[in-house]
Amino acid sequence: MENLTTAYAMLGDREQALETLRLALKANPDYQVARGNLGLLESMSPKEFERKHRQGFFGKMERVED
Repeated sequence: MENLTTAYAMLGDREQALETLRLALKANPDYQVARGNLGLLESMSPKEFERKHRQGFFGKMERVED
């Protein structure tokens, strides 16, 4: 789920990225990486999200390796 969230964020789709994190936490409320990234994305305004998207920030988010 986390890699999917990162993909949506890298595409600039804030709402879909947030939704995948919420679904991950619904499935596993103890998933700390998802909780941290959800807090990070929720704390950003849409304008800040767009700016970070253009800067390539989301390629650096914490991800789960397969």
